[in-house]
Amino acid sequence: MENQKEIYISIFNEYRDKILRLCFAYLDDRSYAEDVFQEVLMAIWVGLKKFRKESGYGTWVYRITVNTVFLFNKHESKKKSREIRDNIIDSSVNEMEHKIQQEKNLEQLYVAISALEEFDRMLIGLYLEKLKYEEIGSILGISSSHVGVKINRIKEKIQKQLNLQ
Repeated sequence: MENQKEIYISIFNEYRDKILRLCFAYLDDRSYAEDVFQEVLMAIWVGLKKFRKESGYGTWVYRITVNTVFLFNKHESKKKSREIRDNIIDSSVNEMEHKIQQEKNLEQLYVAISALEEFDRMLIGLYLEKLKYEEIGSILGISSSHVGVKINRIKEKIQKQLNLQ
């Protein structure tokens, strides 16, 4: 066991900077690189018992480092794709719920408008078509200032009716 500890310390002292540089070269995020660096050191310690000396320590350490980085990247990309998929699903559900709510609101608005008197329905219809007050006034035969007053009153009526529902 003492021999393994001495070999590990020797490997650590000789290769730690190289391992760290490799981790930083492959990983953008500093904290990820540091995490992978720790995993590499653990893998070296655990793998030292099985090391067959078919290659030098340097080759073996680099192979462990590269494999650990690739494995980490593989897990991270799966994790990110799951997060992206979940976000897409969540946003799709939220969009659908929002659209359903908008349709309900629109339906309630149409019910409230249909309860208005005929003249007021016509006036608010023209307003919803984004016509200017002057245009609405000339179509309905009233002044543009009267159009403004009527629209405000209609809005109040509709608001009261929507609050009652």
